[in-house]
Amino acid sequence: MSNAIPRRIPENVKQFIIAKKQQKVPVKKIIEDIFEKFQRPITYTTIQRVWEKFEIFKTTADLPRSGRPKTLDVREERTLVREFLTKPGISVNSYVADQTRAGKRISRRTVSRTLRRNKVVPRVSNRGKEISYKNLKKRVQWAKMVRHWTISEWRSIVFTDECLLYPKRTVGRVIWHRQGAPCRHEAEPNLHYKAIKVLGFICYNGNRGLVRYEGNMRAKNYKELLERHLRDAVPQEEDPAYEFIFMHDGAKYHKAKKVTDFLHDNVDVISWPPQSPDINIIENVWASLRNELWLRRSEIINANDVWRISREIFYHFTLVYFHSLYNSIPERIEKIIKAKGSKINRR
Repeated sequence: MSNAIPRRIPENVKQFIIAKKQQKVPVKKIIEDIFEKFQRPITYTTIQRVWEKFEIFKTTADLPRSGRPKTLDVREERTLVREFLTKPGISVNSYVADQTRAGKRISRRTVSRTLRRNKVVPRVSNRGKEISYKNLKKRVQWAKMVRHWTISEWRSIVFTDECLLYPKRTVGRVIWHRQGAPCRHEAEPNLHYKAIKVLGFICYNGNRGLVRYEGNMRAKNYKELLERHLRDAVPQEEDPAYEFIFMHDGAKYHKAKKVTDFLHDNVDVISWPPQSPDINIIENVWASLRNELWLRRSEIINANDVWRISREIFYHFTLVYFHSLYNSIPERIEKIIKAKGSKINRR
């Protein structure tokens, strides 16, 4: 416990000082009496200041002070705190915008400070498995190896990945709660039982492919899927000398001999660092797809509906969207180097 003397003098101590001064008790005796009665040390200057204020204003109450008045009164502060505790997804920016539209001027700093003072904090989301130290080094080494690549070189890559697709809000909502208290908001419905498994391809020129498969992926059926669908999904360039580069991550069945032999005979494959979905731009596509499925979840009864709607969404992504993803790769590479291999935010 801190031994510091509280700065504000309680009203009962002030009244005791005034009564003693009116009785013409010496200040030294007042100091001793206050310590004996209230167990509170007090200085000569403080006693004089309380007495002088009483002589001038005939009161010991706090007087109005200069400076900017508080933006929020007690009632408005309680309303603000209640808003954040009862509305999942509300953010400081959206709250400030709503108040501005309603004619109430309030800053982000005021809102944040009010929430902190009332111990209202956002729920911290689980960011997934941490990257091992060994893989941090591999990510940095790989990033330095490819940082000189031009946009044209990145545009020749066909990105592929497997995904479990179902309605899910992958851009999570911020949920505010009292610090130390459990988060009581009702969880969103789990629609995982309507999931489908897909293999996807994306290219810079807008070519794409989405293939549904059943069961667990193995090297044999992965190779069969590539044999049947890879050429249909990749760019068809007029230049016969053009060759695309194939990208997939380091899953075990990707490294199987029958798969590597097939790829070696047909395409060039870019090396890819471990634990690096934040660089793989097709992960952005999956996130967008799940979000769109979530918005259309009322249309979904079973997994076949998920497949039908997923195809609609996937084949309606615009060329501008794919271009923006490809153009973001050099920036991601620089972020990996700057972060020393740690996770980066996907744009």
